[in-house]
Amino acid sequence: MTSFILLQNVAYEGSSLKGIFASLEDALDHIDRMDGYCMDEFTCDRESIEPVDDHELGQVQNATAGWDLDGPSDLSFTVFACVVLDAGK
Repeated sequence: MTSFILLQNVAYEGSSLKGIFASLEDALDHIDRMDGYCMDEFTCDRESIEPVDDHELGQVQNATAGWDLDGPSDLSFTVFACVVLDAGK
């Protein structure tokens, strides 16, 4: 099973987990519904999504893909597709 992990990045401050989603589209929809710092008027531009580089992808365990998206002001977002292993199997 693949899960999509959404991180919100603040320039020069770090990242925070915003959620784990069933699809990339679900993660992007969540960004569109976020409120708070600079988010009230923001809608993510799905056309401007960039794949993360191999080095960044290699830093996340079980990641198979990743995307970066610019946010408002000093915010950006990263979504990683990660294979979630079933501990029962």
